[in-house]
Amino acid sequence: SRFGKPGYRLQANDVFLENRLTRPRFGTRGGTFDSLTGAPFVTGTPWVTSLNNTFLIGDFPLLYTPYLSAPAENPNVPLRRASAKYDRIFGGQLKTTWNLFQLLGWDEPPGTQWDLMADIYTSRGPAIGTGGKYAGSDLFGVEGTYFGEGLAYYILDDGEDNLGLGRRNLSPEQNDRGRIQLRHRQNLPYNVTVLAELGYLSDRNFLEQYYENEFDENKDVETLLYGKQQVDNWAWTFLTRPQVNDFTTTTAWLPRGDLFSLSEPLLGGLLTWSSHTSAGYA
Repeated sequence: SRFGKPGYRLQANDVFLENRLTRPRFGTRGGTFDSLTGAPFVTGTPWVTSLNNTFLIGDFPLLYTPYLSAPAENPNVPLRRASAKYDRIFGGQLKTTWNLFQLLGWDEPPGTQWDLMADIYTSRGPAIGTGGKYAGSDLFGVEGTYFGEGLAYYILDDGEDNLGLGRRNLSPEQNDRGRIQLRHRQNLPYNVTVLAELGYLSDRNFLEQYYENEFDENKDVETLLYGKQQVDNWAWTFLTRPQVNDFTTTTAWLPRGDLFSLSEPLLGGLLTWSSHTSAGYA
């Protein structure tokens, strides 16, 4: 080699690359089919197999295995991540996130991620949830891009909340706790944007206890439908926002409309005029 000798390396006597068909963990895998024959298009996963593998640091062999075999690009395992830790609020924690498409044996659509969360807190209880993200264009044949995210999470909580000084031992209002969060953005023709959100929390303290960073830094958990169109320096908006979580302090708009103009020239540009007109039921 013309390059320097690596400080650590994995070397093998023989390396083989082949395509293998992957089998779903559950169910049957979908896919695309030939429109003429009806037969499925078969695709394989690039797979590497190596023999007599040695891991060396310098020239010192640290590990040896006669056989290794794994996907060359994507690990192709349903487990996305796992973590374990301990603290005084939740006790021992084991958190896992799984790829639901692979668990169900379904093909994963481009731009889409769908996960299953299975967690356990020794001082609180078991938890399960699902969430994901998606993005694409021309939804249902309507021109324009879109993207969104969703999360549903449930825990059977038999512990007490610890939210800091003066709030160390708070008994939850109920043992069945969790949240539902859906957010969607649609960009439509004629410079129209539509936002839709669904936000539900089981109780006042759930978000601060289990999603503290989101509670401190992110936007409020809301349920709303918002539309906007902008034409040059004019824009109109529409908002309806009911109050789903009655323990939060917010204003419900049922509905509200706004009209904006910015720097409209008058008298050949000698003057500019800006305005904001609003009407709604709060």
